[in-house]
Amino acid sequence: MKNYIKKELITYCIDPLKVSNLKEVSNKDGVIVTSLKYEETNYILKYFENDEHKREIANYNLLKSLNIRTKDTFSS
Repeated sequence: MKNYIKKELITYCIDPLKVSNLKEVSNKDGVIVTSLKYEETNYILKYFENDEHKREIANYNLLKSLNIRTKDTFSS
């Protein structure tokens, strides 16, 4: 497991030892998308190397505020 993924998981109080099925889905232009299973739930973790890409977090929050379902995600 890459250190930046481990750090993100710990940020969200997720024990990296309880993560399974970890797979890098995409790594493009500073946005790294990883799928993982934690306990019995599947998640997508997006890691943003650049602050400018973090605008996507606001987009997810907007969708949630409109009661539009999205994949379960962790992002920082």
